[in-house]
Amino acid sequence: MPEEWKKNITNQADIQGIEMKITKDRLKQIIKEELEVTLTNEEAGELFGYEVQEELEQQETIEEQEEDLVMVKGYGQLLRRQVKRKLAEMLREAAEDALEGKYPHLDGGVIQALHAALRDEK
Repeated sequence: MPEEWKKNITNQADIQGIEMKITKDRLKQIIKEELEVTLTNEEAGELFGYEVQEELEQQETIEEQEEDLVMVKGYGQLLRRQVKRKLAEMLREAAEDALEGKYPHLDGGVIQALHAALRDEK
């Protein structure tokens, strides 16, 4: 990272009164995620090593396998990965609400429908 960028980031954080703390592993993960969008697997391999290229290719294979459609009762067909993502998101929200004594996510039946679709498709 150019020194000028580092100064700008530091100055911006100082101006806003933000203390920025991030682990090296998290920073590597963020950079990897951003590069996945802009680099081909081969380019990432050239820059970061064969292991990274192999990991990216394995992730693509997994994503391709999950592209199959799943029937969600009351909602129609969705991609399996969409159902998984939505279910995880709703469970996270339900857990946060439960800590506050609220349970709206459990009343609608959406979580149950998403779970049933994944369970029944196996």
